[in-house]
Amino acid sequence: MYKSCEKALKEADKFYIHNDWEKATNIYLWLLNNNCDDSNIRHRLGYMSEIDKYQPNVVSALLYYKSNVEKYPDAYFSWHNMGAIYFNILKKPDLALSCYKKALEIQPNYTFSLNDLGFLYHTHYEDGEKAIECFERLIDIESQDEIAYRNLAIAYNIYREDKEITTSCLFKALQINPNYEDAINMLGYLYDSYYKDREESIIYFKQFLEIYPKNEEAWYDLAIACYKYKQDVNETIIYLKNVIEINPNHVLALKKLGGFYEHIIKDKKKADSFYQRAIILEK
Repeated sequence: MYKSCEKALKEADKFYIHNDWEKATNIYLWLLNNNCDDSNIRHRLGYMSEIDKYQPNVVSALLYYKSNVEKYPDAYFSWHNMGAIYFNILKKPDLALSCYKKALEIQPNYTFSLNDLGFLYHTHYEDGEKAIECFERLIDIESQDEIAYRNLAIAYNIYREDKEITTSCLFKALQINPNYEDAINMLGYLYDSYYKDREESIIYFKQFLEIYPKNEEAWYDLAIACYKYKQDVNETIIYLKNVIEINPNHVLALKKLGGFYEHIIKDKKKADSFYQRAIILEK
């Protein structure tokens, strides 16, 4: 079929890069059957099996990754991908932990493993210090990673309750990406709940909604902040109605609207209509 392994590998890589995975797979398998080995072949076969849009096969992917690290123990990228499958798909965090650690033992600056390991320490083991260590190492390597700054902000906020560093990390994330919605939303919450700065919190909630105008929870948060700080009933009602327009089954917004119409606007008929909708949804 091919005169040399080198030419076949080059052809397979070309198809792989251009997402013609059926042709790439056929050539990679031919290479393995003809003893033309390379640390990328099994890894790429695993990757194509894992994320095939028609028929993903994580079992096949794991077999390819495992066979790759058996033959090439320093293939840190395969160790990482195994960790991702164990964590995200098979829900086996202990196996994921060992795979991520192995990847970083081989390549200490592999940012994908640092990020996922930090996230694993945070979400599963609730080990804030180790999570912070991973995210700080990641930022030392990749200083323009806004997601790493967001993750570091979350860790500092939850585990050390250091709002100043949390805020600093979020500002850094926004310097890198001014439209980074997670950082904008978190700053809105911080200025609302911690700094008690009504103007800043409302600014960030509104900025978030410019990016995601259909986010019902952001409209609800803006409504609550608006009434808490500005006592502007009409504006608050507009925001709550935006919530209901996006999600007619938002029970909290329906109850809040009922309360405003009953106690402030004194329109019992409208208040009852909102209360009744909430009661029906809660049954």
